[in-house]
Amino acid sequence: MVLHSALKHAMTLELIPRNVADIVKPERPRDEDAREWTASVWTREEARRFAPVVKEDRWGRLLLMLLHTGMRRGEACALRWANVDFEKRELHVRESLDHKGNVTTPKTAKSRRTLALSDEAHALLMYHREQQQIERAAQGGRWKEHGMVFPSTVGTPQRGDNLRRHFVMLCDQAGLPRIRIHDLRHTFTSLMLAVGAPLTIISEKSGHEDPDFTWKRYGHTYKSEHERWALSLSELTREEA
Repeated sequence: MVLHSALKHAMTLELIPRNVADIVKPERPRDEDAREWTASVWTREEARRFAPVVKEDRWGRLLLMLLHTGMRRGEACALRWANVDFEKRELHVRESLDHKGNVTTPKTAKSRRTLALSDEAHALLMYHREQQQIERAAQGGRWKEHGMVFPSTVGTPQRGDNLRRHFVMLCDQAGLPRIRIHDLRHTFTSLMLAVGAPLTIISEKSGHEDPDFTWKRYGHTYKSEHERWALSLSELTREEA
């Protein structure tokens, strides 16, 4: 801002022909994790209410997987069935879909990770695969097979930005506060911290470079839980009736 004002003044005095600061665009952050943000997260009760409302919705199941795993939207949109191991109950994050709809490699080595599937997440993917087989049969020759777990209605990679409006609708249907899609990831991380999961595990699941990054982003959530468990000595040593 200071440089821009100085150059503008110099241009007014006809010392320079133009203000070059006008043509410089600020560098875009690489992803949503890199931005300064004020996250909105759901409570445990709100997150619990989301599942039954969205299970029968094809896009809702994608959104629910973000809440189950903490994956980034682009990672879920690029997920392929070949990277889901139902027998070992895990999935492998190997690709990401950018804002232009291009499948790319994850931004860092830590983003390439293996996520263990909970019973609910495993069952959700099994059900989703069954529903996708029905969709594929209904589309016939219009279906373009790419092996995607969460493709468009004709099998092609699904751009994540098309989900925003649909997510708002689902939030309203469930009677839940409207949050960003990326806040499902924040909710997952915050809930993991709240139940006492090790910071290193949460960092690995989130694909962060190191636990310090996770702590800087989500430490405030842990602080509120920490204060809740600030029990007195008498409470800790109280005999059971």
